[in-house]
Parts: sequence; C-alpha cells; structure tokens
Amino acid sequence: MEISYLHSLEYSTKGDVPVSVVAKNLLANERLIHESVRVLGDCIDGLQVQKITVKVAHVSNTSPLKEVFALALFVTYQKDLEKEVPTILQQVFGYQAPNGMEALVTVTVLLVAMYIINTAVERLFPGKEVKRLKEEYEIKLLELARMTGIDASTIEANLKKRLSEGKLKSLIKKAYEFFSPAKAETDAEILVKGEVAVPRDAIDEIPTEIEIAQTEAKNVYELSDVEIDIHRSDIDYAQSGWIAVIDEVSDKRKKLVLSPDLAPADLFGVKKIRGDVLVIEEMSDEGEYVIKEFHLMKCR
Repeated sequence: MEISYLHSLEYSTKGDVPVSVVAKNLLANERLIHESVRVLGDCIDGLQVQKITVKVAHVSNTSPLKEVFALALFVTYQKDLEKEVPTILQQVFGYQAPNGMEALVTVTVLLVAMYIINTAVERLFPGKEVKRLKEEYEIKLLELARMTGIDASTIEANLKKRLSEGKLKSLIKKAYEFFSPAKAETDAEILVKGEVAVPRDAIDEIPTEIEIAQTEAKNVYELSDVEIDIHRSDIDYAQSGWIAVIDEVSDKRKKLVLSPDLAPADLFGVKKIRGDVLVIEEMSDEGEYVIKEFHLMKCR
C-alpha cells in the first residue's frame, strides 16, 4: 500500500538564512522523517514500512523560512491482519485522515529531534539544564498519543528502541541541523501551521554545533531483521564482492561484508533477504558520520 503525506514547518527567521544552512536543514529533515515514520510504524503490530521517499515540495527563504516535504510511504502488513491494519493506518498515518491529522508526521519529527538532543545532552553534558526542551518533548509525546490513539508509553518505548546508542550518535548532528535555522537568530522559533511548536527558551537550551561535535572516528550500530536488497554478489569473495542497499538506513549502495558463519553459496544469486546487520560508519571531513559498509551477521 502507498500512502502520501506532507510534512511542513516554518522557522520564524527575520533575514535570509544562508544557503549552506538551508541545504543541511533540508537533509536533516529528510533523515528525521525516515526515522519518525519508522517509529510510528513500529507502534503497529504486523506492519512493515518497506520504503519511504521524500521530496522537497516547497522552500521559501524569504522572511520567514518555510519548508514543505512530500512523502510517499510503502507499507505491507501480515495477511491475517489485512482487515484490521488498514483502519489503523488511516488513523495513525493520516491516510484519508480527518481534519487535524495533517501535522502528524511533523509532530513526530519534532519529537524525535528533541529526544535526540535531550539524550545527547545527558550523555555529553551531565548536569546541564534542558528543562524547557524536556517539557516540550513531553508535550509533543502526549500530543502524538492523542492524535494516534497509541499510548504515550508505547510510542516512547519504540522511540528509545529505534534510537539506540549507536543509532543516536549517528543522528546528533542531523538533529542540530534541524534546529539550526532557528538557533542562528536570537528571536527565531519553529512554527507548525502558524502556531509555535518549539519556543525560543527551548531552542536556547540546545548546545552549539561545536559543543555537540562527535570525536570518535568510527560509529557502529546493529539493526535486526531488516530487508536487504543485494545488488552484487560474488561467491568467491565474501568480504569484498558484495554490494547491497538497506532502505531503512539509506538508498545508497554500500559494501556488504558476510559473516564467516554465512556460506556465500547459500546467498549467491538471491536478490532480497532479511537479516541482522552491523552498520559501520566513519567520520567525514565535515564532522558527520557516513556509512562505510554493512556487515551481514545473520539471515532470518
């Protein structure tokens, strides 16, 4: 099933935002949209979000900065739930949604971005006060629970599970770049449908880009039971002859290293599998983690 959706927000900037900041912000929104939609998908038993495509529908960099993104979600669900799940999809993802549901993905993106920053502050700056940012996180969590009918504790549990330590480290810079247009001006806030979604006092609590810069050269995290599209395979070279795409992480082709416990002959010629992988990232010159390769540890 394909579901179309919009994500839009406004940064109440008074001057033109530098092109470099806007470009990074657009990419940050794209990454956070992917994570946010999958958090929502994790909350529905039997549902699998197969693919997410995001396009920039509109950007206006006059005062204020306005951005609109068009999403297409491709989902499947268990056969025995085919009567129940479409009703849940309509409620949660806004498929033919009633009025008032059109901001659902945007609220989830805000929730994810604030969770990342709050957790990063706790890890990097023990004792640093982020009271207002935490209050706004709680407000968004309860708002999302009201909009979807999903219990707040269920949403938060899936959020924490998806954004485990290694995955969160990979997203800290993106979360900062999500807030950066507002962070760059002393009075700017983030608005959704004309209403303040992240007030100035919460934005002021976000550390600067230099403060949250990562220092580790490598980052590794695990993904369980993900779909892997194999684009190249070589029966003789398990360590270097395989290329794959894992849409849950990126639409880019990356090197796939097979675990010594796996027999290349068993997978040779197979185009699509599910399995457990390690995502190996390295720090770029721009101070951002980028995917180097995937390690396939187990087939499902």
